[in-house]
Amino acid sequence: MNADYTKSRAMHVVPVDPAVRSTFASVCDQLLDFGFAVLQFPEEAAPTAAIASLAEHLGLGDPYVPRLYRQTGGFSAALASIQHSNGADHPGFATRSGQPWHVDGTLEGIGAIRTSVLYCVRAALSGGHTHLFNAVAAFHALKKADPEAAQVLLDPSVLRRVSTILSEEEWNDGPAFHEGADGSYLNRFSEGATARWIAPKGKGEELERALSFLRARSHEKTHSASIRLQTGQCLVFRNDQVSHSREEYVDDPESPRKLVRALFEQAPVWKKQ
Repeated sequence: MNADYTKSRAMHVVPVDPAVRSTFASVCDQLLDFGFAVLQFPEEAAPTAAIASLAEHLGLGDPYVPRLYRQTGGFSAALASIQHSNGADHPGFATRSGQPWHVDGTLEGIGAIRTSVLYCVRAALSGGHTHLFNAVAAFHALKKADPEAAQVLLDPSVLRRVSTILSEEEWNDGPAFHEGADGSYLNRFSEGATARWIAPKGKGEELERALSFLRARSHEKTHSASIRLQTGQCLVFRNDQVSHSREEYVDDPESPRKLVRALFEQAPVWKKQ
């Protein structure tokens, strides 16, 4: 993941025809090069049909419901609706507020959810951008600049992800990054209320250096992108490599913002048939 998000091709919107398999080849190219892709579906495409077509053509399998939602019973649909609601208690889905950097799957282990999909039914009146942070690329840069600080982020209990919607607090400890057998890295870099950083004994200074480095890189254009989805557009990204956040937004009372989210355990694979 050495992608440069300042390249114009990173923000290319891929027009797709759900019925034509070959149109998804460009989507896989974008995901391979940048860790994310933005698709434009026809105006008449329904979210459920669009996401089903995407999953079929990219070999994603069935949508995955995280353990957190299976336990609570709320927001447990395979396709989750993200829309402001005064009666709902989800701190992210049901509010218009901004959300800090995170990966989907608060209580899941690192790399369990490999692909996230956001389909825009209606955009906000203003705001609501999704921000992406190429955390794996930033970690590679940290390894070169400060190997001791980078090593701390591989500690098996350095990052505690905490549920904010269960009546009883639950959490999952794990590394912020993990090196796979093939030398690639998995990511779960997160901030805010769902993240608690726990320094290994005697490594508090190294952890602070590591976090300062990543936080600075998350604002650099080389490693970050900002996307405001429009109706019929779909954002697909590697949840195991890229962290994301959301900007606060203002709704049109007559046509409030609505996104549909789906999560998958599989990484996208393009197989020409």
